[in-house]
Amino acid sequence: ATAAQEISASVQHANASVAEVTGSVGDVSAAAEETGRSASEMLAAAQQLEENAACLSSLVEDFTKDMTA
Repeated sequence: ATAAQEISASVQHANASVAEVTGSVGDVSAAAEETGRSASEMLAAAQQLEENAACLSSLVEDFTKDMTA
């Protein structure tokens, strides 16, 4: 009976370990998804900043031309 109890305990421990690893994989997956969303938001913000910088540069150039005219 002792061997059977040890086997049963080992199987339960293995099941608990599998559940823990599964949970960790789920956590990593969720973190990766969040990282992807954040990267997309950062890219959109950088693109908007680039557009704003180009617009500002054009306005400054026009202002400079007007001042020298």
